[in-house]
Order: sequence, then structure tokens, then C-alpha cells
Amino acid sequence: MASRGDAFFDGLNDGEPAAAALTLASGDRSAGCKARYREFIDFIVVGVDAAARLEPGSFEEYVYDAPEAEHPSDHCPISVRVLS
Repeated sequence: MASRGDAFFDGLNDGEPAAAALTLASGDRSAGCKARYREFIDFIVVGVDAAARLEPGSFEEYVYDAPEAEHPSDHCPISVRVLS
């Protein structure tokens, strides 16, 4: 979904209604879990109101403390902090 011109994301983020514009919490970051996979598998997508409540710079990818061959998954968990 983070690729420029992604048909699925573009279909979701069609501007209707105008206040529902979507934002990827990862911004322009690339995945770092596995060297061969530079794009995230999981996404946190927020609308206008939720985007305003994201703590700036809080997006994180939790990488495993083990060699890639020993990772329990082909992707790593992601998170973001939301301000109250």
C-alpha cells in the first residue's frame, strides 16, 4: 500500500468524503525486518482526526534480536503512539 500509485490504497483514499483523507503512519519509511522485503506487510492507516493525534516520530518497527534465518516471522510488528 505504500508504493506510489498503489491501486488498493488509492481506491480506499478516494477523497470521499473530503474529511476522510487517509495517511499511512509509516510515512516514507521502508521496512527493515528482512533485507529482501523493503516494503511493510502490515500497515497502520489513519484518517484526518486520528492523524492529528499521532505522536510525531512515534512509528516503530520492532525488529527481532536474532539473525534473519531465525526470525519467527517474515515481518516485524509495527506500532504508533496516539495522544489522548
